[in-house]
Amino acid sequence: MPRDRPYDPEDEDNEDEGWELTEAEKEDLSDEYQAARGGDHLMCPFQCDRCHFRNMTGRDPGPGVNDDKTLLCIRRACLDSFWSRRPGTVKGNADEMARAFSRADGLGLLEPFNGQRRGPFPLGDAWGMAMACVLLDRTLDKGRNSTTLQFNSARGVTTVYNNYIHTTPEAQLELACLTAEVGAKKSYFTSAPGKGIWYTRFSSGCHSRMGDVHLPDKALTIDELLAFLRVLDDCWVEAIEENDFELQFELATIGTVVACGFSAGLRGEELGHARLASTLNHTEAGSEHRKPHVVLALMGRFKGVVGRKWHHMALAPRSESGIDNQRWLYRLLSLYLERGVTGGPLFRENIGAQRPATIRELDVLFHRYLLVVQDTMPEIIRPTVNVVRDFSVRRSLRRGATSQARNMNIPKDVVDLNNRWRKVERAGLRAPTYDMFEHYTDVVAAIDAVLRFSSSL
Repeated sequence: MPRDRPYDPEDEDNEDEGWELTEAEKEDLSDEYQAARGGDHLMCPFQCDRCHFRNMTGRDPGPGVNDDKTLLCIRRACLDSFWSRRPGTVKGNADEMARAFSRADGLGLLEPFNGQRRGPFPLGDAWGMAMACVLLDRTLDKGRNSTTLQFNSARGVTTVYNNYIHTTPEAQLELACLTAEVGAKKSYFTSAPGKGIWYTRFSSGCHSRMGDVHLPDKALTIDELLAFLRVLDDCWVEAIEENDFELQFELATIGTVVACGFSAGLRGEELGHARLASTLNHTEAGSEHRKPHVVLALMGRFKGVVGRKWHHMALAPRSESGIDNQRWLYRLLSLYLERGVTGGPLFRENIGAQRPATIRELDVLFHRYLLVVQDTMPEIIRPTVNVVRDFSVRRSLRRGATSQARNMNIPKDVVDLNNRWRKVERAGLRAPTYDMFEHYTDVVAAIDAVLRFSSSL
């Protein structure tokens, strides 16, 4: 199984070498997840490998690659379930149990645990060991950011397993009979093995052993953003001189995505909700307002929001640092009007496309011009930075806007006002708690406050 030895003294690239451990500490680490500890069976259910094999297959294991691999998965799953608890916890529990038996003997009690048997367990795979083996085998697949799949990707096997169990007639009858309702909340009691004690322990131990490889999108700094827009401006001049409409559309699209997406603090998936017709109408009206502004109109089904909703993001035409939202949005809108296109998604792969551009498609353009910045301005993006791996419109724009807001000391209430419609998402299943001022304030009436975020970046 992947990463089943957290420390390997022979591995020069092992990240643990930076810990400067003593030899004794290295030896302790080399034993982690490799063997059971005394007292593990007192905290976690346990059956031997052959018993689990019989329960899953109805026969004894025989010679052959498949059976050997299954037995290996069973052993790995058992050890993972044990190692869901740290050694000190296991030892403390075992010591306390020994004291309990000693005191019971002193009191003349033959059995302090009311004669509870430790076995044998019923025939059949009531623990979910088969699915644990499938999950462990799944972790051997190639991952995106590591040589093997990460636990959080592999654990989808557990979700599939539980979903399937809950579709069976027996489970439906069980769920219908064992339902507790308190107010608006309901709790369901299920005997699905994937929700049981052993599988939960296994899952926790497996995750602990494998760890996580977390590679968040790098925040786009204000210097990188402005350099990016300067590169686009230079390319725009060439595209105009050559009368290259496709290149103009490409530049205007990614320029608007980066400038307005940054200024609005949007995530990549939210950019796909931008709509052309409403953006055209509201931006035209915004240009005539006493406080001129441009509008990025979003419409769709947002996470945590019921139904299809509109969200109008009013942005300053130009921020204090020089982000020219108006220039890039006007360029894109002009290209649409030139071809007589007035509806559909605002951001698309080409002007004739009928669907919004995906994050992957936008990233192709984003990386293309970021690489130009890296090649021509190494003082802005160092040559050692992996642009394609580290940057994405998925989160780089939003993280960059958040960082710049802190740098500019933008007050929290201003940031909250810019993001106020996300309160529904943070509220989860509960109704969002807007105060009265926020609830009755629309974008135009609060334009001075709304523009403070994007104008201060």
